[in-house]
Amino acid sequence: MSSGLNPRRASSTLVVGSQSDLAAAARIPELLAIDREIGHPAMMNPLVYNSEAWSRRLELPWAIGALSPFEGVSVLDVGSGASPLPFYLSRHGASVVSIDPEVMRDLPRDGVRRVQCALPRLPFRDASFDVVCCISVLEHLPFLIDECFAELCRIARRRVVLTFDIALSPVAVVGLSAVELKALSRAVGKRLEFPKEPLEPTAAERGIWVMQLAVCMFQANRTDDGWPTLRFSKTQRAMIKLHRRFQRWAGIVRKQMLRTRDRVLAKRHPELTSAAPNQHARFK
Repeated sequence: MSSGLNPRRASSTLVVGSQSDLAAAARIPELLAIDREIGHPAMMNPLVYNSEAWSRRLELPWAIGALSPFEGVSVLDVGSGASPLPFYLSRHGASVVSIDPEVMRDLPRDGVRRVQCALPRLPFRDASFDVVCCISVLEHLPFLIDECFAELCRIARRRVVLTFDIALSPVAVVGLSAVELKALSRAVGKRLEFPKEPLEPTAAERGIWVMQLAVCMFQANRTDDGWPTLRFSKTQRAMIKLHRRFQRWAGIVRKQMLRTRDRVLAKRHPELTSAAPNQHARFK
């Protein structure tokens, strides 16, 4: 399987990130520098929010490659949160609008316009931006991705860039299902192959994200025929909803397990737990 780290060569790209992709990806120290400017939460909880956390260390360099060149390009970054990506793009010549359900007030102020809104309905006209990117967002939404995908394509003039976690088994408490991934693969006419060594959370990161997660990277360029259309059958919708329901149940069980473990640790080793940062804030 080719790495897919040069996504602009094809009209569409859909790849599952691998260890070899990570080895080939160029590390971008400037992203960590922006993390430090932002401060919380990237520095307080680096295993979750840092630009070199498990999937971000591949997603962000890949997205930057997919979005380049930046000079004079208008970009909509959907679900930015405290990501360094919109600030990186702005500092390299892009005109960036960043949207999120919660607009953080203490972010750097250097050319990024921030708007408070959320999928699946965005307050922008058709073809409002050259490029629309949505990094590690879709897997966290409570509704099906077909509506969100159509909305992102509606707003983009030239290109849509997405990354998202995928669940490799029911053990994963987050991630799109195999049904959604196969439907997206069919929509863009790409046969998706899984690498022998997919990029997964490291030993330390598994304490937060658990095992059986991989990251998928997607980009599509608008063609003369328009954008790919993603549709689910009734059976597929039922399977996806069942997948999401099981994930919610698994997340609740995992929360309880973590809290029980933390209480036991607090009793046995109060000197360690009192000073330790909360590494499980993502699930609380």
